[in-house]
Amino acid sequence: MGILKLSGYTVPELIGGAVVLSVLYALTLAVYRLFFHPLAKIPGAPLSKITYNREVYYAFFRNGRWPQQYSKDHEKYGPIIRLNPDEVHISDPEFYNSIYYMGTKFTKPGFFYGAWGIKSIMTAQSNSVHRFLRAPLEGLFARPSILAMNPMLQEKVDYLVDRATKVSNTSNGKLNIHAVTRAFTVDVIMEMCIGKGLDMLRREDLGKPYLDAVTGKSVLLWVADMYLSRWLKVDAPISRTVRLIPRKWIKKMEPTDIGFFYLYLMGEDEVTRLASLSPEELEKETYGPGKRTNIFKELLKPGIREKRNLSLEYMVDESFFILAAGLETTACTMTKTIYNILRNPDVHEKLFQELKEAFPDINTPMPYAQLDCLPYFSACIKEGLRCGDAVPMRLPRVVPEGGIKYKDYYLPAGTMVSMSAYMQHRDATVFPDPEKFDPSRWLGEEGLQRETYLVALSKGSRSCLGRQLAYAELYMAIAALFRRFEMKLVDVDDKDMVLQHIYIGSFHSNSQRPCKVTLVKRTE
Repeated sequence: MGILKLSGYTVPELIGGAVVLSVLYALTLAVYRLFFHPLAKIPGAPLSKITYNREVYYAFFRNGRWPQQYSKDHEKYGPIIRLNPDEVHISDPEFYNSIYYMGTKFTKPGFFYGAWGIKSIMTAQSNSVHRFLRAPLEGLFARPSILAMNPMLQEKVDYLVDRATKVSNTSNGKLNIHAVTRAFTVDVIMEMCIGKGLDMLRREDLGKPYLDAVTGKSVLLWVADMYLSRWLKVDAPISRTVRLIPRKWIKKMEPTDIGFFYLYLMGEDEVTRLASLSPEELEKETYGPGKRTNIFKELLKPGIREKRNLSLEYMVDESFFILAAGLETTACTMTKTIYNILRNPDVHEKLFQELKEAFPDINTPMPYAQLDCLPYFSACIKEGLRCGDAVPMRLPRVVPEGGIKYKDYYLPAGTMVSMSAYMQHRDATVFPDPEKFDPSRWLGEEGLQRETYLVALSKGSRSCLGRQLAYAELYMAIAALFRRFEMKLVDVDDKDMVLQHIYIGSFHSNSQRPCKVTLVKRTE
């Protein structure tokens, strides 16, 4: 039997030729990226200059610890490094405002933010589209609106205190701080967005299996989609495929199996229901004893929806992203802040005394508007945000027309450039002894000057929309726990508090012990 031939070549010859051409192409591309690429003069690890696979390796095989690795690259190569063949990372606190500023001309790259496969203010690549989408939401997340939500927040804080009280009444009872703060934040954001929570704080397991799936499997799916988007030049191929699966099939699956998509379905159901109501019926929609409204009821009002031409698909997408963004980031920051306060007795005592002086009656509610006026507590919150690493990922932007210059290096238009809170908050020139949890660094005139370098929630016109909500949650939950309970850490240390994942920080290493505390209810 003869060997199959195509146009005079055998199949093995064709395969061999293809292999040779592939190798030649890879070598030519590597030489170009190393020596002739517009970014060739930017220092960095040779492998990062040649391929994107170094980041892939740290994402999937080193527990997502990419920020820790490129921080080492900065130590070796300096404040500017080539992070990927077409991306530069800068670690220089004085340069942050040159990229992330009000009215920025830097846009967002599609491969990174489009990997979710949804339309939202977070994923919008164009700054004009972002402004258009953000405008109707801005007021709903502004400080006055968050202050008006104090009754709802207090209700959730009371549930949190009830849960802690039950543990304190149990012999040898221990409270898992990360589990309970995740339950708290998801209950708050669900109430705010769609008017009904999941009552995670009232569940025996605090919704842990479900929340683990949301913050574990789903983040890895996004990471995989991001890399495929870059290679296939198609945004979110996996997520788009998943969304084609009939809803009736997905709804039969366990929430733990579908992760973040469960949040998407909840938002979709409620937004679709609200959209089906008449204006009169919509106006009557209220939630809870305080007759609360919710974000998407407000967006669906005729005067807003028609004026902005907001599609139902967009509002479902936005509901998902707000729900997802308000979950793990705040919970991780809260967990690490509580941990750091407890492991520093002097800080713990100062905070308690300030809270006790401001609220002598232990049963008095402690509203956000009063708590954020307490100087030492505010310093603890700021230091908690600095050390929290809730969003350790870099925030890539596309250099606008005309390019930019950093020191002696020119970055042409179209280059991706990024900076990260992870690096900024560890810069010893701004934060001496950066690994130390030291709230006093935020006090006095020097503390005020340092605030410009606190970028946990980013800065500029594309900073975190939910900034005030996050602050309110942090202040009210942490104050309640420290004012009402004596807490002690149990079998946990610094290595257990290292956040995993290169995008949204979370505690997901099998070797890590959860942050647990014993509690004794205070009497005064």
